[in-house]
Amino acid sequence: PALTPDAVPTVFPESPKYYTRRVPRRRKPPQRAPLPPPKPKRTKAAAATDANDAPAAAPGGSGVEATAEQRHRETAPEPSVDAVPDSCGDQIVECEVTPAFPYEDLPLPSRQWARHVVSEKPLVIAYSTCRVRDDQPGRLETEKLVLVREYEDRAECCVYLDGRRLRSFEGAGGADYPWTLLQRVDQVRRCPGLGEVEQFPFAAELPFVEARGSRLHSTECDGMSNPRGGMSDKCHNAKTKLRQRQLRMERKQKSQNTAGGEPRVVIVKFAKPPPVTMETGQEDIADGVTVGASNSTVTKEVVLDKTESSCSYGSASKSGSPSMMQLEETEVPYETVISRPAPIYVI
Repeated sequence: PALTPDAVPTVFPESPKYYTRRVPRRRKPPQRAPLPPPKPKRTKAAAATDANDAPAAAPGGSGVEATAEQRHRETAPEPSVDAVPDSCGDQIVECEVTPAFPYEDLPLPSRQWARHVVSEKPLVIAYSTCRVRDDQPGRLETEKLVLVREYEDRAECCVYLDGRRLRSFEGAGGADYPWTLLQRVDQVRRCPGLGEVEQFPFAAELPFVEARGSRLHSTECDGMSNPRGGMSDKCHNAKTKLRQRQLRMERKQKSQNTAGGEPRVVIVKFAKPPPVTMETGQEDIADGVTVGASNSTVTKEVVLDKTESSCSYGSASKSGSPSMMQLEETEVPYETVISRPAPIYVI
């Protein structure tokens, strides 16, 4: 045998075995014969009829044809009596359709709740709790309101708390919990707000905060507290912003008060040195400094004048040094601004 010109080597003697391992041949799928169709079930009446007709048909030789005709009669559908239309006309059956949301007769949670029919056509029903206003005793104000409006093909249910719609009850008109709707609304608690009006006096100028009575609330707050009973998430975020703004304002005001105080000026003078007598390493100045016998210069004396808020600096030298004896009083211009309440003297 010889290789063709387009032959490609596939087996190498020095290659590992897992490179040259042959792929096993694919097994042939088993060839199964198709199953026969299921036999039709025969009733007891048909079996009894076949048994009775078989002996009579055997002598004449026409029993097979009679049995086939009998089976055809048995399998043929019988005409339904209800399917035949009445000659006088079709019969109309009226049935009452129950709405998915039985809003007309909901159980009231307590005696504080009341049901009012606001309008007959279109039907508008209100379940509410009310309170009497202090400024206007003759007018009632709704606290919690469940308003149901009926349309041709549906009914809309809206829940309000102090005049603000609660978006968490958007699906209140469904068929999931119609009988516990008022109980759920009765358990809703109001948001206490983020603080008193006097606590944040600058909040009236902010667009995201509004005053509701004596309390401050976020403009996006719907009035319902969180499940834990505290303030709503919108009011919590607004309170965080107010605290940050308040801290910035206090920091700015403190820096302005510090820079606006009266500056304190400290004037430093180098005064004329007092007379000094040097003998055997001693000096006659009170509270002075002992100097040795060598030709060295001593400058250590500070005198504080409280009335003039100035410092006097004394300079003393050995009497044998003519250059140091020619020192005169010299004023050095030096001013500084001190922001602290206590005076500091710079030497």
